[in-house]
Amino acid sequence: TILLFAFVIAGLCAFLVFRLVSNRVNRPAAVETTTVVAAAQDIKLGTVLTPADLTTIRISGSLPKGAITEPAKALGRGRYLNFLILRYRQVLEGG
Repeated sequence: TILLFAFVIAGLCAFLVFRLVSNRVNRPAAVETTTVVAAAQDIKLGTVLTPADLTTIRISGSLPKGAITEPAKALGRGRYLNFLILRYRQVLEGG
């Protein structure tokens, strides 16, 4: 009876270790994201940016050079915008 009890305890311990390890392996790694300003719609050349033109999106990884993280910093830009910004594309400094 002692041997049977030892097998039951060993089986329970093995099951618990299996569950703990499988939960950690199957859990997706946490990805760090940052909120950046993007176009809420296609923006034509020379358009002065208004709040209706902008939205925010979350991106992973490092910020691209010139990324704008606050919508207020992008308002009024565009007088010299010499390229088209497509919907949900980031609005970058210099545009």
